[in-house]
Amino acid sequence: AFHWAARIFGTRAGLLVAALVGTWFELVYFGSKPTVDALGAYFFVGALFLGRPAAGTRSRLAAGLCLALAAGIRLQLGPAVAAAALLIWLTAGARRGAAFAAGMAAGLIVVGLEEWAWWGAPFRGHWRYVMMELRYHVSGGWGVMPATYFLKNGVLIYGGALPVLIALAALGARRAPLLLFAAVAVLLPFHLVGHKEYRFVIDAMPLLVLLVGLGVADIFGRVAPAYPSRAVGVLGRSEEHRLNSSHVSESRMPS
Repeated sequence: AFHWAARIFGTRAGLLVAALVGTWFELVYFGSKPTVDALGAYFFVGALFLGRPAAGTRSRLAAGLCLALAAGIRLQLGPAVAAAALLIWLTAGARRGAAFAAGMAAGLIVVGLEEWAWWGAPFRGHWRYVMMELRYHVSGGWGVMPATYFLKNGVLIYGGALPVLIALAALGARRAPLLLFAAVAVLLPFHLVGHKEYRFVIDAMPLLVLLVGLGVADIFGRVAPAYPSRAVGVLGRSEEHRLNSSHVSESRMPS
């Protein structure tokens, strides 16, 4: 988050956006849990940064590797991985495109070997999941939710702030359209599946929060260049107060 924002708006804005992403409550809650949703998000978001249009050959190689590993860890990210891979490939050029493809191939080999060691055949767990879902719709046994499920959750969680966040994300997307493209590619397929859980779309949350941060940085940069540094100072003092309060609370706990 810091590097993405700092490359566009400068170091101060990078610190502001990094603080926003690092303290966003959903990311703190889900990011610390060793689930395939969180692990897949780490590799997916990393791949998008490494595969950004200005990235070099080595970065594109690492982007391909991370993208393949993201799909291997979280198969449901397949449509988003395919869409991101296509966009990264189209903006890569011949040399960087070849490096990206090599990274993807290396990642798929790693996933195939892991599946072979665990299930006895390359990609066996993945294609059996797809078969069971397409033929028997096994996920429906856990419940079927309407297509508006995620939107309703967003309204319940954010309330009146939701339109503001959407506007900020749209503003940030002007500077980083790849992030919005990838977030939509994550969100859309899950709306078409019967069984839905909020954690399913957590892979899109870092991208959306980053877009919101870029939108905030854009506004601050337009209003007054000094605002980002002031905001970082406020966030720093708030975090220091929170840590001090936590320390006092822990010291009062009975041993």
